[in-house]
Amino acid sequence: MALFESIEPTSNYRALVWLIAARALQGSDAPFACRVVQQAAHWLHESARERVPPEFRDSFLHRNPVNRDLLALAARSTAR
Repeated sequence: MALFESIEPTSNYRALVWLIAARALQGSDAPFACRVVQQAAHWLHESARERVPPEFRDSFLHRNPVNRDLLALAARSTAR
């Protein structure tokens, strides 16, 4: 089951919702926080591949501060 599959934020960037949730959960439920951030990273890569023109993908993934922070958090969570 996908986490947050029924959430479609209207006033916030979806990746920001995931980032806030993952950060909030890190202290209380690290395994769940890890799943949240891994799902977010999957969504980011899928979105980049399917919705972002090739010439903007690197910027979407690495220059957008929310996306960059989520991907860094995902990398740290898999390294544990």
